[in-house]
Amino acid sequence: MSLLRMMRRQLRLIVAITVFVTVASLIVIMSLKKEYTATTLVMLDERNARLLEPSVANTLAADGEVEILKSDNIALQVVDRLGLYRDPDFLPKQGWLGQRIAELTEAVTGPPKVGSAATAISDEQARSTGAPDSAQVDAASDAEADVVDPPAAQALRVFKSKVTVRRRGLTDVIAIDVTDPDPKRAAQYSNAYAEVYLEEQVATKLRGIDRAEAALTRRLSEIDEELKRSETHIGLRQVYQDSLARLKAVAQQRDTVGPDARIASQARPPDLPSFPNRKLFLLLAVLGGFGVSVGIAYLRDLHSRRVHTEDEVEVFTGVPILASLPKLPSSKHHHPSSIADVVVDQPGSRYSESVRTLLFTLQAIMNRGRKIGIVLVTSAEENEGKSTLAVSLARSAAIAGSKVVIVDCNLRDPEVHGLLSIQNEVGLVDLLTRAAPEHAVLQNDPRSHCRAITSGHVASVSPEWLLRTEQIEGVLQSLRAEYDVVILDAPPVERYADSLLFTNVADLVLFAVRSGVAKPQVVKSALTQLQRCSDVDVFPILTAHTT
Repeated sequence: MSLLRMMRRQLRLIVAITVFVTVASLIVIMSLKKEYTATTLVMLDERNARLLEPSVANTLAADGEVEILKSDNIALQVVDRLGLYRDPDFLPKQGWLGQRIAELTEAVTGPPKVGSAATAISDEQARSTGAPDSAQVDAASDAEADVVDPPAAQALRVFKSKVTVRRRGLTDVIAIDVTDPDPKRAAQYSNAYAEVYLEEQVATKLRGIDRAEAALTRRLSEIDEELKRSETHIGLRQVYQDSLARLKAVAQQRDTVGPDARIASQARPPDLPSFPNRKLFLLLAVLGGFGVSVGIAYLRDLHSRRVHTEDEVEVFTGVPILASLPKLPSSKHHHPSSIADVVVDQPGSRYSESVRTLLFTLQAIMNRGRKIGIVLVTSAEENEGKSTLAVSLARSAAIAGSKVVIVDCNLRDPEVHGLLSIQNEVGLVDLLTRAAPEHAVLQNDPRSHCRAITSGHVASVSPEWLLRTEQIEGVLQSLRAEYDVVILDAPPVERYADSLLFTNVADLVLFAVRSGVAKPQVVKSALTQLQRCSDVDVFPILTAHTT
């Protein structure tokens, strides 16, 4: 509930930030370059699986083939086959000078060579001796990286960033995903990747056959030399015949060599882009904007924390609130004096009912019938509605039949005479200095039977001299004996110390807290000061108006 109230208070900020983040994100999302993902499915051949442990064998084979597919060897052959090292999209962007140097270098040295070193040596060996030596092939494989030209190496890195190889669940199906801004190229690259992989499987098997043939051929040559030296060696002749048969069998395998996998589904140019997912991104933008806005709103609300509800007042003060005076409709057009007139002019309004409820609650608390006693009305700071509250309560009590007097104790910034529309020629100052008797300072409220004592002029007299405990107690005890309700409109606690002096003679204190304006820490500090000076009960009243 606290979060919801905070969001209601900061609704404009939350909406503004959410809309801004959403619109900005939408602009970014719409500017993102579309990319398409094409997928080729490769099925491993199950004929190589062992019958007793098919699942284990398939798992190992599939995971191993995935790693082979991810190797630079396969990707580099695709780059070479498709000529991607000449594609500007796969090369670092060069300036005009860099492009001219590259063109001049290519004109002099020819196009970059991106072949496999092992393949080159194998071809040379095949031409000279008929078969490559396995040690030479391995050595050439180790030197393969050295013959990859810088453009090819750059193209290889870019191409591999576009390729994702993954196994489909626990099956023998391997998916080759290629992402590219052009859907046709994405499908072409994916299919080429699968084809190179299958061809590499065949080439690997053929290289194995070549090595076996070379070994058998050397063995036959050695046996033939021994037979020439010993024609009667029957056992050696049998070995020769067996080796010759094995050589023929190995040679026959060349015609039946095939890959251990097949293309189960070729890639087709996708119709829909895989990136960006605009609906998802927009949803995330809205949620992210809302989350950010709520966080900012919370920090702002925490920094400029204000009291808004009765529950909030009771939580941080620990004191039950007696009443909450509602805000009048279109109150920004109301003068404070007209707000205090509502209890007279509109007795059936919500505001009037709230003031009457407060009056009856005070009577129940004091348990004296109409004789409530001295009620001190104050606040933490100015413009929290304490004077309007004091006048409204005094008038409501007078209308209810109580004998009421309201005293303006705010000698520095008096407001009661303005709210009652009466003169301020003589008042409390004259009473405290004995310059005028009580009956001379009492005035009638023109709108009710309430009596009033204004502040009087304090310009020539120091308030510190006037506000002496013995003088205040004498005046207020006299008023207590004569009236049912004595309401003291005191100055704000945080600004002046005068209110602390009046608590010694008050029966209870009403503490005005203006909704949306009062700060919790300030209110709590003021209440602590009041409670330190006297044991009198202090009750917060939530107000909605100034003065």
